[in-house]
Amino acid sequence: MPNAPSPHALTAQRAHTLGRRARGGTLVAAAAAAALVAGCGAGFDAGTTVQKTVSAGAYGAADGIAAQNVVLVRGEGETASLVATFVNSSPVDDVLTAVIVDNPRPSAITSTTGGAIPIPARTTTKVGFDGGEQVLLEGFNPPASAFVSVLLSFEIAGDIPLDVLVVPPTGSFAGLGPTP
Repeated sequence: MPNAPSPHALTAQRAHTLGRRARGGTLVAAAAAAALVAGCGAGFDAGTTVQKTVSAGAYGAADGIAAQNVVLVRGEGETASLVATFVNSSPVDDVLTAVIVDNPRPSAITSTTGGAIPIPARTTTKVGFDGGEQVLLEGFNPPASAFVSVLLSFEIAGDIPLDVLVVPPTGSFAGLGPTP
């Protein structure tokens, strides 16, 4: 039997085939381990399902009222204007009854309505935008990029405490400061 493979050749071929299978098994195990480690992106509370805000404004909520993108836009001299969007998701009308600013405290806070600002049920109300309601702060002179304590008080929803950024009337806030 001159053409018959030697027993040594069969063992080498078998070892080569087993080596390929072992490497394939190692690759499968590595892929499975990677899938398990990447499992942090699964489930309802996964970090990949949480969306963060992308604006400079503060956000807060209380009992059906959400205050979104709240900032204080500096004006000329010692003035500023509250700029915010209020979303009332409840079936009941509410009213913004007070805006309390502290650290530093302005000498006066007034609104263009002469008092409370209505926040109708199931709607969005913008404050501080063109043609809308205004909350004006006078005798107020914090540096731009400072954070100040603001308490928004609603008749039904209650209070929303926020740390609000003071911004200059430039860029996306151009035209949103106090109007004389």
